[in-house]
Amino acid sequence: MGGPPDTRTRSGVPEWVLAVARRHVAGFRPPRGRRWCEPDGVRVPGGWYFNYAAERIRPRRHPDTGFGFAPGYVVDDDGSVRTVGWGELREVHGLPAVE
Repeated sequence: MGGPPDTRTRSGVPEWVLAVARRHVAGFRPPRGRRWCEPDGVRVPGGWYFNYAAERIRPRRHPDTGFGFAPGYVVDDDGSVRTVGWGELREVHGLPAVE
């Protein structure tokens, strides 16, 4: 599914992976008053991990205007996308589980 190995972004993410990441995020409405940031991935075993990242487009009106959801997602080497929950975040990055 991937493109040629020489089609990589400055951060090293293959262009085809970045395209899958952009399509994935575009399928969700960002939290109110925010817009999605450009995805930037990190290589993990079996794919590329991306944080769900949204930036504020309006000034904060009161202290409780934050948002919460899954921390990120992985574009697997086969092009599929899976959401990463908080409980598996360390494992995705190759770190031991916290007990």
